[in-house]
Amino acid sequence: MRDQFTVTLAQLNAVLGDLQGNAEQAYEAWCAAKEAQSDFVLLPEMFLTGYNAQDLFMNVNFLRDCRSALDALAARCADGPVLGIGVPYEDEDGLFNGYAILQDGHVSTVVK
Repeated sequence: MRDQFTVTLAQLNAVLGDLQGNAEQAYEAWCAAKEAQSDFVLLPEMFLTGYNAQDLFMNVNFLRDCRSALDALAARCADGPVLGIGVPYEDEDGLFNGYAILQDGHVSTVVK
């Protein structure tokens, strides 16, 4: 057991609406953090979608694609550090600026 907990802050530039490109940037940051033996990788607010995606959030297909990209990223990051990433989050109360925690191959938590 290690005596320390290491966090990697990945301040990257997301491209508005480029879900696949932003997910790839997130994965590359995760890979670098894994190589550095980090325990937790944190990405910025709304990183998956790019910021400020106001009108895109009104498109149900875009929100569905966001969830698909998030699930695919979680699967790719199954065997290493936990990844935190900003995403849109919709539930029965509405649409929120959320933050997802990806762990063990799935989205373990989304905080709104």
